[in-house]
Amino acid sequence: MQSLCPFGLNLEFNVEEYVGGKGKHPPLHRKRKTSLYVCTLERGAGLVDCMLADNGQLGGRNVGMIVVDELHLLGEQKRGALLEATLTKVLESKQSKSE
Repeated sequence: MQSLCPFGLNLEFNVEEYVGGKGKHPPLHRKRKTSLYVCTLERGAGLVDCMLADNGQLGGRNVGMIVVDELHLLGEQKRGALLEATLTKVLESKQSKSE
């Protein structure tokens, strides 16, 4: 978060943290600035679910990129299943958008 905030200021985007109790579901709609969400796996899954519930696809919310830094968690029982389910939702949303 500390490393990304200066970039956000210079490039005019918001950096929002979704860790523990931080972050609002659904995220706030920003009229002027783009947002970068930094999330734990669990909070990221909730964020994806909120965005999908909002209009059924992520593309409508102008999601440009999703970066997963914990791909090695796929082998874990609980967190791996959550990561796989979340990524499947993202991919399915992208596919349904292109149809």
